[in-house]
Amino acid sequence: SLVKVPLIVAATVGAWYALTPPQPPPGAKERVNSGGVERSFGSVVRVHAFIWKLLACVLVETSFLSHLPPPFLRTSTVLPLPLPLRAIALHPAFVLGCLMTAASGALRLACYKTLGSLFTFELTLREDHRLVTSGPYAFVRHPSYSGVVLGVVGTLLVHFGPGSWWVRAGWLNTIVGQAYAVCWCAMETYVLSSILLRTPTEDAF
Repeated sequence: SLVKVPLIVAATVGAWYALTPPQPPPGAKERVNSGGVERSFGSVVRVHAFIWKLLACVLVETSFLSHLPPPFLRTSTVLPLPLPLRAIALHPAFVLGCLMTAASGALRLACYKTLGSLFTFELTLREDHRLVTSGPYAFVRHPSYSGVVLGVVGTLLVHFGPGSWWVRAGWLNTIVGQAYAVCWCAMETYVLSSILLRTPTEDAF
């Protein structure tokens, strides 16, 4: 279904905002060093963002080309031929994943705008540090992390759910596809565990 294309675009825009740092990395004097995991967190998130954006381009390509007749379909290097009809059908899990990922980006963007220069991906203590209780922060202590959880679940549904291209194109049945899925899940686990570990440090500021 061509409806997949705007859904993927919405999810990609959401992931773009959710994973793109709103501020450059802080200087050494402002950065709070709380361990080895925290030192690598910013770099891992940036790699994660690059991979997501690259894969999103592939998803848009496959969704669009799957509706074209040969020889256009043969211009794709990632689609199996012939392509079964079920591979282009819309699945509720895929729709849910796209909406969750888009919502994740919207929530994170609201957090960026509310905190302004105080929002960094790295643990940072700036001179003008203060407790913010407006915007999303008027409802929960760490709304940006709620956005991360929303995005992680959403991206897993988009990439590996029952309606995902990865499953329907058969890549999850290959060694390469399974290895990629394991690496992706490991990265998501790292991101979630990192934000859980850093929360007590942030609350102590």
